[in-house]
Amino acid sequence: MIIDKTKKGVNFGKIIENKSELKLYKRLMNEILEYIKINNSVSFIDILRDVGGSDRRILRLLDELVDKKIISYKNSYFMLKEYNKNNFDSKDSLCRKCKGSIINIKNLSIINKKMREIFKNKPIPTFIFDQRPVTLETTIKRVAYLIHKRDIKDKKIAILGDDDLTSIALAFTKLPKEIYVFEIDKRLTSFIRKISEEFNLNIKVIEQDLTKEPNKRLLNYFDVFMEDPTPEKIPFTVFTNFGIKILNCKSAVGYISIYSSAMNKSIEIQKVINKMNFLMTDIIPKFTEYDFVEHTYTKRDKELLKKYNLNKKPICFNESLIRVEKTERTKPIKITYKKSDLFGKATKRVIKDFNKDPASRITSITEKKYIINEIKKMI
Repeated sequence: MIIDKTKKGVNFGKIIENKSELKLYKRLMNEILEYIKINNSVSFIDILRDVGGSDRRILRLLDELVDKKIISYKNSYFMLKEYNKNNFDSKDSLCRKCKGSIINIKNLSIINKKMREIFKNKPIPTFIFDQRPVTLETTIKRVAYLIHKRDIKDKKIAILGDDDLTSIALAFTKLPKEIYVFEIDKRLTSFIRKISEEFNLNIKVIEQDLTKEPNKRLLNYFDVFMEDPTPEKIPFTVFTNFGIKILNCKSAVGYISIYSSAMNKSIEIQKVINKMNFLMTDIIPKFTEYDFVEHTYTKRDKELLKKYNLNKKPICFNESLIRVEKTERTKPIKITYKKSDLFGKATKRVIKDFNKDPASRITSITEKKYIINEIKKMI
């Protein structure tokens, strides 16, 4: 166990899971205290959305702060004795309709309703492919943002990995000229094809390893690509290189989720974007919210969730959405790597122990065999 006691006596050994997280959660502790000091009564979800961190670790941190009597908890809200009432609470300055995401999704309520039913039956995520599904609201917000930026009507759109089913939500608008999905998970390719046929959506699905070259016919073909890559330098570079190759030479754009609130702040991905000569036009903080994954919770974490969130479903963490435009100088960048360099932390964990993967609870023998075979390939 990692033991590190601050002046206030907070034991980070109860909070973090490896040494690399210590710096982040020390910083987040101070930011949480400042946030409560300014706003006073704040909920667990308020803290996750506005301050950051991983849901499980933030629960543990809040419990430690309550236990040490640094903050108090009552009726679903965390409070601090030193409350600076200044009539300018930071959480109240956020637009209540869009919650800081600029767009409003009310006009997409019919699509939202259809997607809610489809989400109920989508494949269980697997960390083998570093899948971390977003909330349904995030998927709908993505569609709304493309409409807002005029990046959807009569556009050829490529989705690079689609465990969030963004392709289906986009297709329901009937606005894109074409939608292609490039996806490695055979369960998802089958599911998206099935939904596409059922609703006559005409989504083209390609089983694709994004480390491989795209089909020559699709080079310089698309107006828009969307991706949600593993937020580390090598996988981000490899997957975004693929996106560049399939974008056309005109005013093409890319949408990417980056800057995870559950990771230390880093400029490395921004450097990659600059080196690719993309023009970054939009950054919408905290736009992408990742869905609650119960399988990652220990028994103790579930007890804390019940205690501090009254057993409601939280988000897991969030990321910013960025929009980039292709310029005359935009190009893929050369990178040397091993396949294992593409594995995120969660992937590495489930390669060692499949029981730590949400997909371990799959009841279909065929699906479970497929996932286990993929693990063997990676090993």
